[in-house]
Amino acid sequence: MDFLLVILMGLALSMDIFTVAIIISLTSKFSKDQFKLPFSFAIFHIIMMLLGYFLSLSFYRFIEAYDHWVAFGLLLVVGLRMIKESFSTNNPDMNWTNWKELITISFATSIDALALGITFNLLKQNIWLSSLIVGIIVLCFGFIGLLFGSKLKFIKPKYSLLIGAIVLISIGIKIVLEHMII
Repeated sequence: MDFLLVILMGLALSMDIFTVAIIISLTSKFSKDQFKLPFSFAIFHIIMMLLGYFLSLSFYRFIEAYDHWVAFGLLLVVGLRMIKESFSTNNPDMNWTNWKELITISFATSIDALALGITFNLLKQNIWLSSLIVGIIVLCFGFIGLLFGSKLKFIKPKYSLLIGAIVLISIGIKIVLEHMII
């Protein structure tokens, strides 16, 4: 097993998580419930990696044509909701800890992990250990992003929602472009 490869892949996947965690921290009031987010991100990444690995053994070729569009669509919907929220009140506050938002953002940011699971199958990596390592890295970057974002509270919630929406939509566009180019 190539540990360096697994760690580098985990770090690459964690960049989106780090950014999203900062956005979440900026666009919501701090509560200990926010700490559900990094765990949700990590769990979804692990599940999606395992799913990608086992799908690649049988029928991934049937869904690979549109998996990136699903991620883009989910991130677009969340981003558009954030834009709407930023214009609807004087002090917008997204509730990222309700189950609907938590599952949506966790799923949308873990689509790339599905492809990583497929890659690990092709490279004959130990999927169980690899997904655990990536999950731990994602968990750590989720926590770091939340803590870092909490230090940026000087940014008004209205503007942080707009910035966050642009970043989420950009991540969705990046996912689509990566899949179309490759």
